[in-house]
Amino acid sequence: MFLRSEQNNKFHNLGDGWKKAATWLAAFFLVGAICFEMGYRFGASSLLSSKDAQASSSPSVETSSAAADSASTALEPELVSVYITGAVHRPGVYTAKPTQRIGDVIDMAGPKDDADLTRLNLASHVADEMMIYVPKVGQESVDASQGIPSNTAQNAGGVVIGSSEFAGNSKNSLININTADEKQLDALPGIGPTLAARIVEYRQANGPFKTIEEVKNVSGIGEKRFADIKDLITVR
Repeated sequence: MFLRSEQNNKFHNLGDGWKKAATWLAAFFLVGAICFEMGYRFGASSLLSSKDAQASSSPSVETSSAAADSASTALEPELVSVYITGAVHRPGVYTAKPTQRIGDVIDMAGPKDDADLTRLNLASHVADEMMIYVPKVGQESVDASQGIPSNTAQNAGGVVIGSSEFAGNSKNSLININTADEKQLDALPGIGPTLAARIVEYRQANGPFKTIEEVKNVSGIGEKRFADIKDLITVR
């Protein structure tokens, strides 16, 4: 009987040990769960704060980039339009920077072999609405006094007509064959006093020219001579 009682005490003590172990194990898991939850929340909070910081800094970066682009655009010079005609392969209107020279835009148009570039100041800067006439070698001097000041890019008969700054526009600098006298017509390349007189006589006999092409009706003015003057004359 004493032996049975001792065995019962052993089983009782063993059961108490298991209960204590289970209690400590449960407490350990509870503490671990609490630590995990706190760590998860802290990490999520840090991630959100980082994203907010990046989002708040993005507009500043974009604003700085936009400001840089705007400043770069403002530093770029405005382009000008220049009309080139005469002894060039590709006459027409060319776009250039105001820092470019007359020689640069003439190169764009391709000067012909018989172009007399020595009669133009190739080092002068271009200007908006400028008209450049490239004369041929041996061509008679062209009158460049149609409102063009002496400081524009011209020399010894080579003509640079206009720029809005000096002469209003190139159209106002053209010779009106309906009103020009013999002296003005004589100044056109290849015309001379004889053809100038014929133009005036034709105009008096037939009335004003309706188009510049009608000047070819004057005896002695064919396609070749007309090509030399067509960009320098007008009818109004």
